[in-house]
Amino acid sequence: MRRVNLKYVTLHKTAPPSWWPNVPSPPSTLPSVYFGLGADFDVPPEATRKNIGGFDAPKGLIWIKADTAGFENYYGAILFLKTIKKIGAVTTTDTIPYGAYVLDNATQMWPFLGYNDDSLYKYMSIPGYLIESDSAQDKNILISATQLTNPDTSLELTVKYALLVTDQGLSDLYSLASQVKQNTSGDVTDSMSVIAYSPVDIFVEDPIGHSFGPNGGDIPGADYDSTTDINADGDLDDRIFIPNPIPGQYTFRVKAEPGADTGHYVLAIKWDGNEDTPLIQSTVPPQGKDTTVDYTAYNHLRGDANGDEKKTVSDVVFLINYHFKGGPAPDPVLLGDVNCDGKTTVSDVVYLINYLFKGGPAPCS
Repeated sequence: MRRVNLKYVTLHKTAPPSWWPNVPSPPSTLPSVYFGLGADFDVPPEATRKNIGGFDAPKGLIWIKADTAGFENYYGAILFLKTIKKIGAVTTTDTIPYGAYVLDNATQMWPFLGYNDDSLYKYMSIPGYLIESDSAQDKNILISATQLTNPDTSLELTVKYALLVTDQGLSDLYSLASQVKQNTSGDVTDSMSVIAYSPVDIFVEDPIGHSFGPNGGDIPGADYDSTTDINADGDLDDRIFIPNPIPGQYTFRVKAEPGADTGHYVLAIKWDGNEDTPLIQSTVPPQGKDTTVDYTAYNHLRGDANGDEKKTVSDVVFLINYHFKGGPAPDPVLLGDVNCDGKTTVSDVVYLINYLFKGGPAPCS
């Protein structure tokens, strides 16, 4: 049994609704606000409410596990992914929670038939990771994603978590966490472009069945442009721009433009901030035929080896430490595959240095 449930929570700060006529005007300053997630679950229910807690702060992982004979490999965990704060056009991202806690239900849940406001504020205002007690009993997990003081009225706050469950032990929990990060890492604002260096039309289907093509479609915010010579070769090219791609498998389909059934084309993928990467280089399919290719979108930026949502000299240092000093590997490791050769090697360090300091090409997509 292995389960993953992704949860994206967005908070908008708005004025009280009109049907609250007696609400006083908000004060000019507000006390600290803590935004997070609580989860009360048994791992598994047959374990007679005997769980113990644990965490791995560098991985953003906090868990409870069964402490009952026959269920020792049962784990339930919350994997913290990121907090995204958006005020107008400015977006900042944190990949470390303000705090994460395993609490005892006997003191935090049972007396109040649920979470109590005072108790919540007490624990969510404590930075770092905390296990309330080492004893095996009924427990819950509480995440304090971020602390806000006098937040701006235009703030939009999004927090991403994953709930992980396995009956195959701690090593499998780590494996699940790595898989989730591989498929959800990167800045949610990264855009994706599918480009056809003509003469073909492009059709895209996303992981949840939405589609887009020359005549439009239902992928939110997508745009089709066939009026630009992107590679400056004298021919107009086609591009589908997807502003908010989702992780998973896309299907790209190309068909000959009306009246064009000869010549060659290149289909490429490009992530915002990275170089485009060819997916197909072939002759134009005959009229009435098409060519398809599947592409898995991990929604990450190669070159961001340390996972801080930027490509800087810190990533060079991170890769050097990984290759030569026994430092941690990029998580997922493909963040360090800067040249898209399927490996993370010293050549990626050289490539990234050339990009950052010598005007070389950006990391591939």
